[in-house]
Amino acid sequence: MSRTRLPCKAERLYKDAYRSWCNMRNRINNPKDKMYYLYGGRGIKIDPKWNNFYIFLKDMGMPPKDFFGNRMSLDRKDSNKDYTKDNCQWATKEFQNSNREYRGRA
Repeated sequence: MSRTRLPCKAERLYKDAYRSWCNMRNRINNPKDKMYYLYGGRGIKIDPKWNNFYIFLKDMGMPPKDFFGNRMSLDRKDSNKDYTKDNCQWATKEFQNSNREYRGRA
């Protein structure tokens, strides 16, 4: 899997969004990722436009902070659908945990 490298200054400026983008791509594209079976292994895909970090950033914006100052993370509204602009949002860990589908490994 090729990884888009950002200029050093951009990596620092966009580090939270960039980290979310890298983690999303890894869960989908890397069978060695410990969460792959819940994402890429289930056939979940990423909008091809989002292979470009800057398009992902334009669509999603920077992750906001919650009331306590913690950055929100990328969440799919429908966990059975792909990572797309219409199906993704920034959410708190608490919201994501309350919205999680619990599955065991097959």
